[in-house]
Amino acid sequence: MQFFIQQPGKGVTSKSSSLALIPSTGFNDGSSFQKDFFLLSSSDQSANRASYFSINDQNRSQWKEIPTTLPSEGTILGYREVFYMDDSPHAMVKVTELFPITGRQHFAFYNINVWSSWTSIAPS
Repeated sequence: MQFFIQQPGKGVTSKSSSLALIPSTGFNDGSSFQKDFFLLSSSDQSANRASYFSINDQNRSQWKEIPTTLPSEGTILGYREVFYMDDSPHAMVKVTELFPITGRQHFAFYNINVWSSWTSIAPS
């Protein structure tokens, strides 16, 4: 079984039962995951790559499945990561907020065709 964990600036490891790091796509507008935080793809790995994003009041309507734990107005800067095991119906999306609350993390879990609601952890 392979685990894929995206982190910026890391290469990919493909050993069985080892952690694999998928490199970041760099700062972008969310197009790698089609501005849909719940988008997962087994055929298009670019959708699962770690990616920076920026949401503001002018483009908010273009985004899907924005973490409900993020502010509902104003500018949001963050980083989206997808964690999953190959050939498994389970995954986790982690969003790390860079602005307005630096370091706050938001999580949603996909388990056998069902998404959990978003939860968050704020830095102290």
